[in-house]
Amino acid sequence: MAALFSDIPESLENSVEIAKRCNVELPLNQIFLPNFPIPSDTTVAQFPLRASHARISRAHRSFIQDNGLRQNWLLKNKCMMID
Repeated sequence: MAALFSDIPESLENSVEIAKRCNVELPLNQIFLPNFPIPSDTTVAQFPLRASHARISRAHRSFIQDNGLRQNWLLKNKCMMID
């Protein structure tokens, strides 16, 4: 790392000082998720599934045709963890 920043040696010292000042404590028994506005006709578990389908279908139509069933299975299992 020192070789990468040899032209700015104080950057290494600064990064160590920043690391010393960072102190974050998160309880392990709680889930912290951001609050997203969810349409009233959608549940929290359905929202990521619908959003990902909308985005993938716009960007990669052939992916949906080839991998749609597998993607549904993966997303539904991940959404069950959220719900």
